[in-house]
Amino acid sequence: MDEAAKQHLEQEGVAVSEAVKRLLGNMPMYERFLRRFPDDPNYGRLVEAVAAQEKKKAFSAAHTLKGICGNLSIPQLQQLMTKQVALLYENRWEDAVAMMPEITAEYERLCSVILKYMT
Repeated sequence: MDEAAKQHLEQEGVAVSEAVKRLLGNMPMYERFLRRFPDDPNYGRLVEAVAAQEKKKAFSAAHTLKGICGNLSIPQLQQLMTKQVALLYENRWEDAVAMMPEITAEYERLCSVILKYMT
């Protein structure tokens, strides 16, 4: 990743430096993981589970997506997923579902940023 791409990602809320530190400085590994993020199936699984009102599947997908965001140092989406996971854990289904527009907007924004600066 060149310095310009790194700076753009950082400005868009992807904490590249933090994530690379977690990977012991392995930038190529981080790049591979970040490039794969838009293709990860968990967001789609979450959307499908919410539409089908499958609470356990929604919890699983949300929890996994939260972890991925943490590992990749994507704090804004991670915070949203953390809140949704807590709501699902507390059996507050309607509140968790009500978060989907905000989650979707941030997820789509993030994927477009990654695709723009990682290709």
